Amino acid sequence: MDRTIEAVFFGRHEADPRALLYFEWRQRLESGYEVGRFESGVRSLATAEPGDTGACWALLEEIEAAPRDPEWGFDESGPVPAGRSGVELRTGRGNVFASESGDSAAPRDPECGYDEGEPVDGGTRGAESQTGRGDAPQVVASESDDSARPHRAAGSAVPSTPDELLDRIYGGWLGRCVGCTLGKPLENGFVWTREHIRAYLEQAGAYPLTDYVPAVLPPPFPLNPTWPVSVRGRIDGAPRDDDIDYTVLGLHLLESRGLNFTTDDVATLWLERLPFLQTYTAERVAYRNLVDGLHPPATATFRNPYREWIGAMIRADIFGYVNPGNPHRAAALAAREAAVSHTGNGIYAAMWAAALIAAAFTAGTPPTPPTDAPSLVQAAAPEHTARVHAPGLAMESSAAATTSAEPSAVPSADSPARGFAAGGPAVPATLSAPAIALMAAQSVIPPRSRLAVALAEVYDDYDRRLSWEEAVDNIDARHGAYNWVHAIPNACRVAAGLLWGAGDFTRTVALTVQSGADTDSNGATAGSVAGILLGAKGIPAQWTDPLHDTLHSAVIGYDGACIADLARRTWALV
Repeated sequence: MDRTIEAVFFGRHEADPRALLYFEWRQRLESGYEVGRFESGVRSLATAEPGDTGACWALLEEIEAAPRDPEWGFDESGPVPAGRSGVELRTGRGNVFASESGDSAAPRDPECGYDEGEPVDGGTRGAESQTGRGDAPQVVASESDDSARPHRAAGSAVPSTPDELLDRIYGGWLGRCVGCTLGKPLENGFVWTREHIRAYLEQAGAYPLTDYVPAVLPPPFPLNPTWPVSVRGRIDGAPRDDDIDYTVLGLHLLESRGLNFTTDDVATLWLERLPFLQTYTAERVAYRNLVDGLHPPATATFRNPYREWIGAMIRADIFGYVNPGNPHRAAALAAREAAVSHTGNGIYAAMWAAALIAAAFTAGTPPTPPTDAPSLVQAAAPEHTARVHAPGLAMESSAAATTSAEPSAVPSADSPARGFAAGGPAVPATLSAPAIALMAAQSVIPPRSRLAVALAEVYDDYDRRLSWEEAVDNIDARHGAYNWVHAIPNACRVAAGLLWGAGDFTRTVALTVQSGADTDSNGATAGSVAGILLGAKGIPAQWTDPLHDTLHSAVIGYDGACIADLARRTWALV
């Protein structure tokens, strides 16, 4: 574990120059910038007591001026290839493809293999030029491709009756609340590793999970402070959590602003309905930027080193709920909403999650998982596919291991995993319903982005019939240097939980939470998909009974809301 990360994460305010310095350095290190040489200085200043503000700002300016490695192998320049999601930015200056930062004016190096589209000076002084504008971009479905028209995911038809569709939407809401609640007591990736989670649950006689996490007191590691309302026997309604708050807020956004909402509408609604102290990481920085007078997309880039973390991904489910069977339109709405706080893989993860939710409605009824093969995969196992080797982001804290990453898993042309990587239309009959939904979700994100490559690696492991344990070992080995709240390793955990969960609700949420990292966020997304696949009536009662069809929320006007009522309101928007 990188103790510098832990000290900065817990010991510094999000606006503390030491935190901003450290996490901006990490963000750029992970994104192909040549900033490895600053490691010792960053670590020294990040942990200094008292802090040296002037030295932090000076080093941060040097880091922001560093170039990208022209040999870096990823492509995250912004445009999704034609025929995919067709996400664009519409501004007062015309339509332009969305860059990683959401800033259409950002210059790009045409020779660089990877471009995040940052403002000229890395989101510091450049952000000042974007304040006070009336033409803050909004992300819309492109009128030049299929994304603006109905585009159904492969699989079965959209639920044919209103009652069936309502039950599936209700299942998504319930599944999200269940998965979030299940993961809440263990939410702290610094201490609740997969090994520690397993040891704790074995001590409690609860491994593998088949019900909510029990309380073992005193615990070997600190449980999340919310444990008194989220452990087995103590749950009375879905506990308040930002993973649920943003789904509620997204529903209010769509009801009050409609499907043509702008990113500025999202920002205004945050200020109106969302308490500042109930926001975290990228959202809190964006909120602070809004109060300081900035407008999107500058709110996502100015002194916001968390812009590729999981925050936008946890806000995306509602856009899938209102677009059953239409993953491309769901992704376009999620991208528009995400731009207030995120860029690059932060936005891609939101697009992926929204598309995954939308595709679950048409993925078909999953088969009953076998009881004698806990790690069985549903697809046929091909020979091991060709791979492009590279170290990726290594577990070590050394910067040298993180600056020359190449895509490390590109499936061969004859592998079913190629369909995942390329978003191809062919759907093998042997694929499970979760796999079909994941294939559709993969089609909306840039194929050479870090997120797409990371997910393709998970699908490759699935095709090769690795066990779930082996697959998560590989996720940790490839992406262990990322913060445990980063979007990429968490999306991989969700994908693994869905694939190896094989359509069984309990197994899906249990595997996802047992894999560690951002346990409540990941459990919520996986539970949402599993709940849609099965419908509310298919979720076992031990999960839904303690919720009493009620959720608690910090969103003004929604505490104690009836989950069934929220589902009906969502259904009315379809």
